[in-house]
Amino acid sequence: MRRVYIIVSLVVAIAFMSCEITPPQTASPRTFVSTIWNEAHLDIRHVQEILMDVVRLDYMVKIEDEELLDRYLDRYFGSDAVLSEQPKGYLVQHYTSIGTPIKTYYTTNGAPLGEDEWSVRYTGGNSYELTLTPQGDGRIRAAFTTLYINESSANADIIFSFEVGELSDRENTEITIEYEGSVESLDTSASESKPLTLTCATTRKVMVSDQYGFLSGEFYIECDDKYFGTSDELFVTLYSDPQYVIVTYYGESYRLDGRYGI
Repeated sequence: MRRVYIIVSLVVAIAFMSCEITPPQTASPRTFVSTIWNEAHLDIRHVQEILMDVVRLDYMVKIEDEELLDRYLDRYFGSDAVLSEQPKGYLVQHYTSIGTPIKTYYTTNGAPLGEDEWSVRYTGGNSYELTLTPQGDGRIRAAFTTLYINESSANADIIFSFEVGELSDRENTEITIEYEGSVESLDTSASESKPLTLTCATTRKVMVSDQYGFLSGEFYIECDDKYFGTSDELFVTLYSDPQYVIVTYYGESYRLDGRYGI
């Protein structure tokens, strides 16, 4: 489905950039950049949510109050989620609407996040596996060995740091993550040998809150389609309060409003 949405806009953009005679109402580079950014944002958001869950797990296993732990688990992992200890780590399990178990294994080696190497394996749809390796100064490298996003195979390599702030109700938190790195997804729905590759890399560290979305940062996005022989570059700057992005494409800038982030 991703390719369908991108290509519809891509044809519009090609017509615009090549100065062919095109009805003005359809020749919209704004539509194109909006489509590419929204697709890239889905990839970014997926990876961000994985990192947020890792931080939540690290915070959650330190909660000693059983009632508070249950409320926190319900809020962030689902009302049917069950947390159990495993050799060298933890398992979070919940079920689909038809009763299929979905499991996330967190191997922590008995250490808090950032103090020893962790590994995570998720067995549901959009499955993933990653290792989390301390880099010093509170920074952690998240390297994915398996990653699927909306049926596209993907890869991500991220360096991040995090903060957890407790909110007044005690069963809620604000997690802030600052990161740099890249996410790349590969869509082969039209052609196995000529895929569409969507790459999103930070050009300035990105800060995101699980309560408020993107706070700051910059991205470089490349949409490379081997099937149509096209390659486009976009540059995205993130703003907050109010939240919007500025996307630059072929020297023109477009403001896109909306809540972006988690």
